[in-house]
Amino acid sequence: EKLMQFWYFGDFGAFEYNLKESDKYLVEAKTLFDYQQYLLAYNALKKSDDYFLKIKPTINKAQRSGKSIVNEQKTFSEAAQKHIEVLSKLESDVPATVVWQPEKQAATNLDLKTAIETSIKIRKNNL
Repeated sequence: EKLMQFWYFGDFGAFEYNLKESDKYLVEAKTLFDYQQYLLAYNALKKSDDYFLKIKPTINKAQRSGKSIVNEQKTFSEAAQKHIEVLSKLESDVPATVVWQPEKQAATNLDLKTAIETSIKIRKNNL
């Protein structure tokens, strides 16, 4: 990821990179949730959130530089809506909490409902 980030320079490059990574990790989270790999899915969802939160500042920076951001705002809005749609479906399909017990390791309590609700709020607040 860090190597790929090198190729996406400038405000619009950073926008594309962060959106692409957020999309990728959301798809990964959804797939892992489908296979009941809750710990990995939870971690992928958090990564998706982290990349999503980096998108809006790159758009704002481009706007402050005097660049037209109409296309990027439209793309961002559409992506946020799609993310919300996917997350809302996940919210109804995934258990609220899970105790994840890997072999020979301590159990981890995962509050999946709160994690998904937080992800939805992040997307709604950045529209």
